[in-house]
Amino acid sequence: MTELDWIDITVPLENGMVHWPGDPEFCIFRQSDIQQGDPATVSHLSVDRFSQLLF
Repeated sequence: MTELDWIDITVPLENGMVHWPGDPEFCIFRQSDIQQGDPATVSHLSVDRFSQLLF
């Protein structure tokens, strides 16, 4: 199978994504960033239990 056989339907992760009613919204924020002089780039993800299965 080559990369031409694949169709990427990935949805970009962003704040305010559609979520199941009653579940918390998806939230992502940058805690530190190398481009801002921090020693590492670290992001914080907050997701519901079902979405964790997809990561």
